Amino acid sequence: MSRHSLVARLAPLLLVFCLAGSAALFAQSPPSDPAPAGTPVPAVALPALAEESAAAAPEGPAPYLADEFPRWLRELGRFEAISVGAFPLMYFYTGVGLDLYRFTASGFDAGYAPWPFKGPAAYQATDEDRNLRLATALGLSVGVAAIDLLIRTLRD
Repeated sequence: MSRHSLVARLAPLLLVFCLAGSAALFAQSPPSDPAPAGTPVPAVALPALAEESAAAAPEGPAPYLADEFPRWLRELGRFEAISVGAFPLMYFYTGVGLDLYRFTASGFDAGYAPWPFKGPAAYQATDEDRNLRLATALGLSVGVAAIDLLIRTLRD
């Protein structure tokens, strides 16, 4: 029996068990008596239990006003977002750059081939190499954010 046919046979059975369980839960307490504390409420009944209708509910939080935060704080948030967002790209490009540097510095030895061409006997990076890659990627990502800040500062 294939997996698909097994799922097709068991799905209606699972649905019947779920419905029977919720029906048995409601049959245990009188209809006029509210559910005692600790009794689970089916998710389909939750909208009926809401005190306010969905139309009366607020649409969400009010947007920030233009002068609600100082400019330096908004710029700091942008700097942080850009540097954190640029880090994965800089980490990847730093790894490719260091692999290419190592490959050319070794006289194009196949044992130092860059990432997509590495073989099983390729050079294994040391902890010092990983720390250099991490520090370079961090510096470059902060540099990208600093260039953005400089451009925005000079533009305004």
